[in-house]
Amino acid sequence: MMTLKHSHMRRRLIYKISVCICISRISYNILLYIQYVITYVNYNTIMSRIIDDDNDNESMLLKQQQGNVLMYFWAPWSDVCKELDVVIDAIEMEYKDSVRIARIEAEKSLKLSARFGVEAVPLCVLLVDGVVKERVQGMDPIELQEKMGRVFSVDTKGTMSLEERLDGLVGKERVMLFMKGSPDAPKCGFSQKAVQALRESGCHDFGYFDILEDQEVRQGLKEKSKWPTYPQLYVNGELLGGCDIILEMHQDGSLKDEL
Repeated sequence: MMTLKHSHMRRRLIYKISVCICISRISYNILLYIQYVITYVNYNTIMSRIIDDDNDNESMLLKQQQGNVLMYFWAPWSDVCKELDVVIDAIEMEYKDSVRIARIEAEKSLKLSARFGVEAVPLCVLLVDGVVKERVQGMDPIELQEKMGRVFSVDTKGTMSLEERLDGLVGKERVMLFMKGSPDAPKCGFSQKAVQALRESGCHDFGYFDILEDQEVRQGLKEKSKWPTYPQLYVNGELLGGCDIILEMHQDGSLKDEL
C-alpha cells in the first residue's frame, strides 16, 4: 500500500517531468522561430544584393553610354566563362583607353539580362554610343576580336600571336575554307569552284575566311600549311588541299565522305 509520502513524491516527479516537457517544447518553438528569422533576413539580404547589383549595373551602363563598350555577361559556375575571362582580361589591358568593359553577372543582373536578351552565357555585346552593334555568343575569341576591330575600329591583332590566330581560325568550324571573297560572292574563279564543289557534295554549312581582308593571315597561313595558293580547305583543323584536290575529290565522290 502506497503511503502518503510516496504519493506526494510521485506527484512532484510527474510535475517536474511535465515542466521539463513544456520547457523543451517552448525551446523548440523558439529555435524554430529563430531559424525562420535568420532565413528571412538572409533571403532579404540576398535579394537586396541582387537588386542593388542590378541598379549598380544599370547606373554604370547609363554612365558608359558614350564611346565603345563591351558588355560581358558571365556566370561564376560556367567553365566556358572562366576560359573567356582570360581573353576579356587581355582585351581590357590592351584597349583600356579605347574600349570600356562592363562585366555583368547575368543571374544577379536580371533587368540587364532581360534588356539585352541574354539566354546563355558567356555573351559579349558590343555597343557604340549606347547602340548595340554586334553580339558574340559563347567562347569564340577570333570572332570577338574580328567584330571588335570592325565595330570599334581598333587593331585587335596585338592580343594574340599570329600562330594563335591561325590555330584559332583553322579550327573555328569543322569545315573551314580560306578563300578570296565569300561563298556568296567569290572574288576569284578557283574560290568559286571550291564553294560549288562543297555545296554539290552536300556541305552547305561551312566556315570561311576572306584572305583578302587580312594580309598577315594570308601570308602566315601559306607558310604554316606549306601550301602556296588559295583557296585552302581544312577539315577538323587539318589541311585537306587546294582547289585542284577539292575538285578531284568532288569528282570521285571522296569529298562527300570526307565532309
